[in-house]
Parts: sequence; structure tokens; C-alpha cells
Amino acid sequence: MAHENLTRKLHIAQKKGVCVATIQFNGTEVAGTGAVYVSLPERVVIQRITSNVLTAGAATSTVDIIANSLTLVNELAVSSAGVTDETVIDAARYLVTGGEITITDGANPPGAALDAEVYIEYIEVDKHTGEYTEFLNSVA
Repeated sequence: MAHENLTRKLHIAQKKGVCVATIQFNGTEVAGTGAVYVSLPERVVIQRITSNVLTAGAATSTVDIIANSLTLVNELAVSSAGVTDETVIDAARYLVTGGEITITDGANPPGAALDAEVYIEYIEVDKHTGEYTEFLNSVA
């Protein structure tokens, strides 16, 4: 019996799950060229990046979030405590080869006092939950 791809067939499709990479970092770690925090798998689509600043950095301080050499978020403000609702992603959201996520100083380094978290929501294109969604035929 031949292999049959059931990713999508007729009126059913495999469900995809949203994954979240949580990165905790501080001002000392991101100083200079920063640090690599997580490696995303191949073929991912980044949906959203949210930040939670627990202890603020210096006034007007920022960090950059980079995947490989692509800047995903440029000048993320970390000068006041709190959660950002959603951060705009500056670069391409689809990473064919995956990528190492690095957080570095922005134009105004945050200083050692910074304590923050970043949540990267993404979908792995080749991974599914094992469930299927049935699409109803809208044509009568």
C-alpha cells in the first residue's frame, strides 16, 4: 500500500499546535554581543514575541532579539517594568533552517539591573497534534 499524505485531504486537515520558548535574561548576560538562549527547530513560523520586564534597566534602555543574523525585534524597550501586549517582528517570520535566538544590547544598553523574560510563540510546520479539523463545505 502506498504512503498517503494526510496533512490535508478533502475536507480535513491536521491541527498545528503553538509552541512557546520562554527566555529569562538579565542586563549582564546581554551586554555587548549578548548570549544565545534557545535554538528553534527547522521550518517554524514565529507568531508573536511578548516581553515581561521584572526589574527595569536604565532609562531609555533597549535590547535586540536576533535569530541567526536576522533582527526579529529592534530596540525593544526594557526601561520600565511590565508586560508588552505584543511586539512587532521586524524580519521574516518563517525560519526555514530554524535559528539560534540571541538577545543583545540595543542602542541604549540596559545595565546590570535588568531582569526580564521574553516569550516567543511559534508554529512548527512539520509538527501536528495528531488531531484533525473538519472543514465544512460552504457550497450548497
